[in-house]
Amino acid sequence: MRLPLPIAAAAIALLLAACSSPAAPSPTKHGAKPAASASSASSLAVATLTGAQLDAALAHASSFPGFTVITKYAYQGGTGTGALPSQYSLARMSCTRFSTQILFATEFGQTAIAWTPFTRVTGAQSNQNYDEFIYQFADDGTASSFMQRLRSDYRRCRSYTDVEDGYTVRTTYVVAHVAPVAGGQAIQVTVTAVASPLTVAGEVLYVLSRNVVYGVVRVGTGTTIPASPAARAVIKGMMKQVQA
Repeated sequence: MRLPLPIAAAAIALLLAACSSPAAPSPTKHGAKPAASASSASSLAVATLTGAQLDAALAHASSFPGFTVITKYAYQGGTGTGALPSQYSLARMSCTRFSTQILFATEFGQTAIAWTPFTRVTGAQSNQNYDEFIYQFADDGTASSFMQRLRSDYRRCRSYTDVEDGYTVRTTYVVAHVAPVAGGQAIQVTVTAVASPLTVAGEVLYVLSRNVVYGVVRVGTGTTIPASPAARAVIKGMMKQVQA
């Protein structure tokens, strides 16, 4: 599904991610999320959860007032006991391919995965997207290596130009270490994609806690990134659910 603007999909992958069908995981519908008790991130044991269990740990739609769940593209997969087959090598992907695939919940060897996209229209040719996701890996080292590879690739592709459908788009990534979230190591990626007359701005917050990577994607046309709910609060909630 494309926005009603003639801009190349790869160059605004962050904005289109919520409207794009995943390559491999099966779609699933979201029901009510179970209540969870709070505990510290440091007490989190290595998780062996299925995609369905991770799906239940995502924040419920009621946490996103004003947004609509794109149910068709909410999905989960993985048994938790074996790695999903890796579809791409992060180290060998072109920057265009990296931008297009990294936010489609592409399988990079996770043992389980869950993702939900939300959207809201803010104008005739403007909208905002808010995605939440959880990646589980076999062990702490694999999850940490995935985060390190992400940092390297975002920096490798920190600024590049892509030409598709006759439109030239300049995409820029800025990676920053930010304060931990509930004890979990956090990095934030700021992205800007410019193609006259459209500018897309976004932020992705990744949090590593043991063998699990939590994430929130917030994107908007122009420079209006959705501020609520706060990304850190959403991730803290997901961490508590996984611990429970």
